Amino acid sequence: MIIKRLKLNTTLLGQVLTLVALLSTPAQAELDFGFEAEYQGNFEQALAELQPLAEAGDPRAQLWLGLMYYYGRGVPFNPRKAQKWIRKSADQLYENAEFSWCFIIQGCWTGGLVN
Repeated sequence: MIIKRLKLNTTLLGQVLTLVALLSTPAQAELDFGFEAEYQGNFEQALAELQPLAEAGDPRAQLWLGLMYYYGRGVPFNPRKAQKWIRKSADQLYENAEFSWCFIIQGCWTGGLVN
């Protein structure tokens, strides 16, 4: 009985730690690692390059532009524009955008999609 309970607690702890790791803002990681490596914090250059690419349908540019609006990096915080660009990217099945859409827009960490 004690061993079963210990195994259950260990399993539960593992699941909780996995959940915490998944919730560590994947969208922020995309913006930090990819964006920062590309632009080194030069938001004016980023906006000048990303805007036309996003409008032309580039899914990575759409995601990065959406995340710039979501986090207010180099542009005013604008959740509507953020949703617009992240959704356009996710609609093209860009995996990072789908993940970002789920977590920061739909709140998937609550146990399911928000309707």
